[in-house]
Parts: sequence; C-alpha cells; structure tokens
Amino acid sequence: MISLDAGTSTDRGAVVDVAPVDLGHDAGSDLGEDIPVAADVPVDSGPACGVLGASCCAAGEACADGAACREGRCVACGERGAPCCNRATRCLGVFLCVEGSCVACGTRGAPCCAGDRCSGAGDACVAGRCAPCGHAGERCCAGSSCFDGATCGGTGFCRGCGDLGQACCPGGACSAAGSACDATGTCSPCGATGQRCCGGTTCAAGNVCRASGCAACGGPGQACCAGSMCAVGTTCLSGTCGTCGAAGQACCEGDRCAAGGVCSLGRCVACGSAGSACCAGSGCDVGAVCEGSACVGCGTQGARCCSGDRCGAGLSCAAGRCAPCGGAGQACCGGASCDPGASCVGGSCQRCGAVDQACCGGSTCADGAVCSGGSCRACGSPGQPCCASERCLSGNTCAGGTCAACGARDGICCTDPLQFPYPCENPNSCVAGRCVACGYANERCCAGSSCGTGYTCDARTNVCVRRLMP
Repeated sequence: MISLDAGTSTDRGAVVDVAPVDLGHDAGSDLGEDIPVAADVPVDSGPACGVLGASCCAAGEACADGAACREGRCVACGERGAPCCNRATRCLGVFLCVEGSCVACGTRGAPCCAGDRCSGAGDACVAGRCAPCGHAGERCCAGSSCFDGATCGGTGFCRGCGDLGQACCPGGACSAAGSACDATGTCSPCGATGQRCCGGTTCAAGNVCRASGCAACGGPGQACCAGSMCAVGTTCLSGTCGTCGAAGQACCEGDRCAAGGVCSLGRCVACGSAGSACCAGSGCDVGAVCEGSACVGCGTQGARCCSGDRCGAGLSCAAGRCAPCGGAGQACCGGASCDPGASCVGGSCQRCGAVDQACCGGSTCADGAVCSGGSCRACGSPGQPCCASERCLSGNTCAGGTCAACGARDGICCTDPLQFPYPCENPNSCVAGRCVACGYANERCCAGSSCGTGYTCDARTNVCVRRLMP
C-alpha cells in the first residue's frame, strides 16, 4: 500500500481536500489497497503512477502487478528479456530471473530452472547450468540414473560399468562375456572351474553350477553335466558319473555296452558265446547263432546252420539244419563237392567213375574206363576206346582212339614204348605202321639193320641177303 501523508505537496499540484481514492482500479492495476489522502493535501494533477507505461510510484518505485520499475517508469516484466517482476513469481513460464532480467532456462548450456531442473532428458544441473549427463564421465541424471553401460558413482558422476574389472551395472549386470558381478560389486571372470556361475546358473562346457561356484563335471566320480551327460565310458547315476559298459557295470547312455557285452535290465552282461545273450544286432561268436535272444551252438550235425548257411566239415545246411554231405546219396557239400567216387548232380552226390556211371567231376573215370559224353565207358581192350593218355591194356596199342592188338606179323605196329620195347615181334619190322617179315632172304632188314642168322643187311636196298662164306 502506498500512503501519502496529509499536508505534503506533490510534484505538480496544490494541496486539496480529497477523499480516499483507489489508484489502481481505473488503470487496471492492483496495488492492493485504497490510499487514504488527508484533506488539504496537494495532489499530482498528472497521470496516475504505478501502471504500465506510467511513472513508478514514489514509494519504493512501486508498479502494479505485471510491471516493473525501470528508469522511473513502469514497464512490462516476466517475459524473456524483460525485467523481473516485483512479486513471488519473478518471471513467467520457464523463464528465470538472472541479475534482474528474465532469461530462458532448462536447455543445454542455459541456466538451470527453479529447483535445479533442466528440460532435456539427457541434461542435469551442473554449477547452475544445464549440461549433458548420464554417460561415463558425466554427471548422473535425475534420480541418480545413467545410460546403459554406466552407473552413478558416489561422487555424483557416471562411470563405465559391465566390462571385466569395472563396476557392475544396475541390478548387478555385467556385459562382458564370461563375467559376473562379485561380492565387491565388480565384474569378474566366471564360468570356469572354481569361478562364480555366470548369471547365477551357467558355467563353461565341462562344468556344472553348484552353490560354491562352477565345478568340473562329466568325468568318473564327478557330477553329471547338464542333461545328465557324462564322458565316454561313464554314465550318470544319481547325479554322479560312474564307469559303465563292462560286464557287470551299468549300461552306458543309449543302452550301450563294451564289445562282448549287451545291456540287460540296465546292466551289461556277457554276450555272443553259446548259452549267453545275443549281442547287439543279434550277433553271436563263431560257432553260435542267435535264436530268440540267446546264442545257441551251430554248425554241428543236427544243429542249426550258422550264419550264411554254414556248417562244419562234412556237413551241409538243409532246411536250416546241418546234415552229412558228400557221400553217395547225400547232399553235395559246399561248392558242389562230393567224396571221391561220387559226383554232384542236381545238388545230390551220385556214384561216379565206374563203367556206365557218370564221369566224376564231369571228366574223370576209374582205371579201365574213359569219360565219353559225360559217362564212363570201358577202355583199353581191343575194339574199345583208348584209356587216358592213349593207353591200352597190355598187348594192345592206341590207334585212332581205339585199342587194337599190335606187333604180330601183318598187324599194326605197337606205339607204346613203355609196354613194347620194339614195335613188332621178332622177326618182324614196322613198315608204314604195320608189322612185316624181316631178317631173312629178300626180307627187309630188321630194326638196327639186323638180319637173321646167315644173312646180312644190304645198306643200299635195306634188304637181307645171304652172307657169303669166306
């Protein structure tokens, strides 16, 4: 309230008696109260003071709301660049009173707004001005927050986080692979044997997460790895890897056992031999065959045939059983073979080799017979075919494939030197394949140019002539 004392004179008028007047209502100003003016007080006859564009009122250079006193006059206040108002709200909107003038606030580089506020999401009030915040090395943003990869330190500035050796990010997070937040709030290596579990649950291959950290797994006596996995030759039993696969041990994963064993009711038992279980794939040892789920002996007479229809020596597979073979009237042995004196004909062994029997092996006959047209025929006697190697019985020779008597006069010459030292009987000589008389008068000379007693061989004519007596 502005009070003008009674009896004082104004700048321009004389003292007059007036009633109390309201200086602010006619001008749209609000100075708050009526100003009592005493009677006989001189009043300024000029325009009213305190309103926008008018002179400032003398008392404290006062102006109405929405105006401020500058160089003796009331001017607009509160807007950007304008003077600050003389009221609790010194500036309008987001403007701030700085050294008597309203300036913009809250933007990066500008003064901070009231309450140290800044308008940018990534800005904070630093030494009275809005500056970037939230990144490593910058001041923490509102609420002690920082952008990803940084955390708010005790000094109010953001520092890098999440990498090995750095502080853990909010929520105990670490960004580096193979790291986890330790008890000191630092990202340290994790996942290997003896280290912390990554993420509280994960370890590197060959390890499993336990309350104490990562422990080796998979080996004999160690904990089973994730998925109940164990190293080759071991299996997971009640959470621990134990040896497996040998006879009497637990079956390995997939019901596998070592060679010579098969999984039965979760345990490995010996397999393959006669009387034991069949091995994987219905396999059995040599001399045994899988029947049902057990190996039984095979290959002996009366027993089942072995794999591939095999049987022991002298036996052949017939209707799944091993039976004698090779003898006359029996099945042919493997490879269509039969005992000596028998030949395989249509899968059955038949006697062979004798006269009027089939040739053995398609070409062989006994002594005294020769194979002709698949059958054995008598040979060696006069009029019969020659035997093998063109042989004939004693006293006969092979001539044109047929045996005939030889050596006699006017007969054929003998041709088998093993039987006959001379091709013709004495006194005969072989001439043009036939035996003729020799050695005597007017006869051919015998073998070796010899002649009978009293005769000599004429070398010119190869004829025996009487020897002249001396």
